[in-house]
Amino acid sequence: MQRRSSRAKGQLKMNVLLGRCDSKSLQFSKRLDLSSMQLSQLDIDALSTMKNLKELDVSKNRLSQLHSCHPMETVQFLDCSSNYFDASSITGICKAFPNLTQIKLFKNRALKKADLYEIVARLHQLRKINDMDANVMREELNKVNQELLARIHQEFIEAFGSESDSLAANMNIEELKNDFAEILQKNVSIGSIDLRLFVQRRLIELAYSYIDEKCSINNFRNKKRSSKINKAENNASNLVFPKEVFLEHSSSYIFDKCKLLKQHGIESDGCKLSPKYLLRMHSFNNDPEDKLTEIWQASFEPAITGSMGSVCAVCGGEIVAFVDCKTGKLMKRYKHPREIFYCLAWSSITLSSEKDKKSSVINILAAAGQCGEIRLIYPSQKICYAHISAQNRTKTPICSLVFHPLSPKLLFSGSEDGHVRVWEVDIPVGEYSAAKITYVHGVMADSRPRILRISSCGNWLLAAYDKYCIMWNIADIVARKKKPIISKITYKFPYTHGVPYFDGLVLLKNNLAVSKRKGDGFISLWDPFHDIDKLNFEAKVVREFEADVIAHLEYPKSSEWFMQLASHDDTGLISVGDNQSQIFLFDIKHGLSQINDLIFHVPVIKPFKILEFPIKRMKINQVIISPDSKFIVAVTSSNSVCVWETS
Repeated sequence: MQRRSSRAKGQLKMNVLLGRCDSKSLQFSKRLDLSSMQLSQLDIDALSTMKNLKELDVSKNRLSQLHSCHPMETVQFLDCSSNYFDASSITGICKAFPNLTQIKLFKNRALKKADLYEIVARLHQLRKINDMDANVMREELNKVNQELLARIHQEFIEAFGSESDSLAANMNIEELKNDFAEILQKNVSIGSIDLRLFVQRRLIELAYSYIDEKCSINNFRNKKRSSKINKAENNASNLVFPKEVFLEHSSSYIFDKCKLLKQHGIESDGCKLSPKYLLRMHSFNNDPEDKLTEIWQASFEPAITGSMGSVCAVCGGEIVAFVDCKTGKLMKRYKHPREIFYCLAWSSITLSSEKDKKSSVINILAAAGQCGEIRLIYPSQKICYAHISAQNRTKTPICSLVFHPLSPKLLFSGSEDGHVRVWEVDIPVGEYSAAKITYVHGVMADSRPRILRISSCGNWLLAAYDKYCIMWNIADIVARKKKPIISKITYKFPYTHGVPYFDGLVLLKNNLAVSKRKGDGFISLWDPFHDIDKLNFEAKVVREFEADVIAHLEYPKSSEWFMQLASHDDTGLISVGDNQSQIFLFDIKHGLSQINDLIFHVPVIKPFKILEFPIKRMKINQVIISPDSKFIVAVTSSNSVCVWETS
């Protein structure tokens, strides 16, 4: 009886958990079965030691809520069938398991079809819910949201006419919201029967957001007028915020300047860095209040004849956006409704004309993500001209892309099934011809290649996996040999904090590598080519080495991951963000000559500059520097992009 009582309260003991997982260690378990245990409560935080958990089954219990102070970001599959969940349970489930790709909620009688739509709207990576295609439901939600936004605007104009702006400025906001909500509930009824309840909830949310937007824009206009009168008293007025960054609802993309923006210029060597634009370009469903879409990567377009040199491609959610950092304008964007873009890579391809025997160089962009397909985009022509998926039939997500520096048509892709695949890509040569895409070769490991980098000489591929780094000799692959000899070296690092996960890697021009692991509290500078000339690559032996660490870069300890490293080719500067709105810039060349401290008996390089993101407590996923060093771009986990400009 006592045992049942403790289980009912959700207090699961260690031996009970070990008996129901797929490993002898909770730390390495990937599956946990807690079904049919008569649980009425479950303390999700008690499972926090299960850092590798991917599948959780809590079916056939008496659960009505799932709450957690610390989200379990690794869990992808959740079975909550045959419980007592209802509409009030949705928030807890979505917060506790934000990265679910599949969820089962069968036989929860209080749950309606509208509640399933609510879950699909909140969990952006979800692919299946109750064995239904979440992407199909998401497309239906997109249409409903667009129709709702249009009707809300129409009803507002009809209800308040030409006085709408003055009402938004002078009337009590809460009164206005309540009055407008009543009008909408009477006049607006759209969507299928299954969607009705969801539409009612969403209608009020969007209506309130619409009123808030009206008021904030009106306030901003008034403040902007007063700032013109007294520019000297308001430094923030020097920041320019373009209205064009959101094509469908451009005004929705102007942030609340007074609350969010401060001047963060830092004087150094006669050069001033200050934030110039704060942009939001990847909103799900064109929702101006979307702060959940993660922006994963950014990359500047290579400088060629005819290119602007200030264009940056940014990917996240279902969108790849192209922004001009000089003006802050969104130039174009590519959208794929069923995709979550994780990575991108530029390449400059030379085209030769047979008629006039002249050649020209064009830039193409490869982008990939959750769907396991690579999309080739020709930005200057505004087309996606090809997609690659033939060799990735399982549709496993692609987490890294890189073009070969000396063979610009060779594209390397790393996917979560452990494969690194090599492709030869081209562009269509005629008006009606298709682009030629060829699979060249591939290598594989027992883990996922999170980041790929290629040495400046072009003969070595360095990949960061979950718990180690591997370097492959790819000279024979680049030479297109039929039976390439591919040598492999594995580099391991000592554990310093739980289970290590690599989430940052760059390879500098001097062949030094810089890597970062979740939870380490420092960044490692090491030499992957140390004594490599002494190795016999003809002998088929396993080559595993401890990494030759030269120095540590000072960086705060964090349990967050995917805060990626970036390097600037010409200067060798390293840039990285953290989860507290800080951006760290390191100068490796000069830093090595100014070492005073040690971490684990290894020299420490301190950042020469720390910038502050304009919004506090923001997780910064990547920071990049433009080739001409005029711009710094930082992308975040909360659907915001900041551009700094040197002056």
